[in-house]
Amino acid sequence: MERNKVIVSLEFLIVLFIIFSLTVIMFFSYLKHIRYAMITEGKSLIYSIAKLEKAYYVEYSSFLPIENSTHDQILDIDIRTNSYFNTFSVIVPGTEQDADFSVFTNSTGKGLLKNITLILHGYKNKPSIFIMNEHSK
Repeated sequence: MERNKVIVSLEFLIVLFIIFSLTVIMFFSYLKHIRYAMITEGKSLIYSIAKLEKAYYVEYSSFLPIENSTHDQILDIDIRTNSYFNTFSVIVPGTEQDADFSVFTNSTGKGLLKNITLILHGYKNKPSIFIMNEHSK
């Protein structure tokens, strides 16, 4: 009888270990997906700004530079409601070789998105180049 109790206790510990292991794996997988969704907000932002810059170029034959802003009335951009990426800049000409403009946005430094900079180098006649930099401090 005593031996059966030991076996049941051992089985119970094994089951608890398996449940704990699966919980840890699921938790870190969940965090990874949450971080990906947060970064997607920033990517969507800079792609929409690049699209508006190209439309502005078609109309005015120049790109519009913007310095550390949360909104721009000319391009009709307002990102003050964004949760993770609240400011953006457009540099004309771009910082990459041959880039016509570059769009930058930084994370607000909350939780999973500490020190992330998203950059898009835009060109008139070819596809844009997206870069994500993660700075460690």
